[in-house]
Amino acid sequence: MDQKRAKKQTLDTMPEDLRMVIVSKVGASSALDYFNAIVASKSLYFRFDNRFIAKVLNLSPLVKKPALAKRHRSLMDSCFSANNIDANFVTGVLQYFDSRNQFLGMHHLRTASKAGHLQGRYVYGVLLMAIGQTEKGVRIINKLTDEKGIKAVENCIKEFLLSLDRLDRNVKDIYVTSFTKMKPDHQCHPPEINTACSECYHFFLMTEFFEMMIGLNSPDLCDPSSQQGSKDVSITMESEPEIKQSDDTSDGDSSDA
Repeated sequence: MDQKRAKKQTLDTMPEDLRMVIVSKVGASSALDYFNAIVASKSLYFRFDNRFIAKVLNLSPLVKKPALAKRHRSLMDSCFSANNIDANFVTGVLQYFDSRNQFLGMHHLRTASKAGHLQGRYVYGVLLMAIGQTEKGVRIINKLTDEKGIKAVENCIKEFLLSLDRLDRNVKDIYVTSFTKMKPDHQCHPPEINTACSECYHFFLMTEFFEMMIGLNSPDLCDPSSQQGSKDVSITMESEPEIKQSDDTSDGDSSDA
């Protein structure tokens, strides 16, 4: 083929549906890259209220700080309507903690969890343990730990603490009851030791959550430079927690919260 006569393929000459696929891939990777792309090229301009874009748009800045979503209502509404899993997670956190609508909050967190949202799986599992649905919460946490590892769960703890910034935390009576029931008869590892056996593992996670709710933790603890003298939240399980089989392959949950 004569290269001089070959039609040069550019973004402007591509079919619109192909350009939309490109934009969606960029948006799924980074919201910032998406906005930079549509600013740089008119041919790539697809509004975030386009369902194809809104469904996959990466909302990681809002996942880290859900309270910021209140400033971006139209963006959140578009993404939520398109069943964006980040939007479901953010909405779940806001409903549960900010609006104190436990039922609706858990519904959206469950949706994010079942769709494979990493932080959603952790938060949903821990909240289930906190509200007394211990076995369901344990199954979800065990599955997450087996699939992603202890380090991923440790990171989820830190990220969850940050995501609670500017949100209303309060201790429900059910938290106290669940915390008490989950305490092992014999806790084989003191809190200052950064290890946990399978028996203590879930109580460790519950302890972290309980301390978040009563304000003993601070977002500053998530900064390595400020952790001198603070409790090390790293954990190493001496034996993996027993995982109960579930029909649900996405998060170990087979029924509604």
